[in-house]
Amino acid sequence: MNKRKSLILVGALFTSALLSTEAGAATKISNGISCTAKQKNTTKTQVTKDVTDKYVCTTNPTATGSAKTKLVWVNQDCLDMDGFYKSDVAALAKLKLDATATATQISTQVANVDAQKTWRSLACAKGY
Repeated sequence: MNKRKSLILVGALFTSALLSTEAGAATKISNGISCTAKQKNTTKTQVTKDVTDKYVCTTNPTATGSAKTKLVWVNQDCLDMDGFYKSDVAALAKLKLDATATATQISTQVANVDAQKTWRSLACAKGY
């Protein structure tokens, strides 16, 4: 089921990336654009051609250093992928503690975690 969700989201991410264009530089919202504390947890919709992207004013889950606490617009796909990634990491930890887990099950889950990390990095990249 996780694999299917991942494939659907990956398709949506690539479609969105391929179809997005600059609608208006002054009003364009993308990952990494600063937002204010007053806007925290609000959602804005960006429509480009026939693609609708939703952005939330929050901290980017993949940010490091001082950027970790900076409020920026983050694509909802990024937040969704972060949730899937964290879920897969927790499932891997649980699987490693399971005495009945096979090496194949563990290696499959490791591959899932690696794939989710890649998709999360793409979805959370600045400018997406």
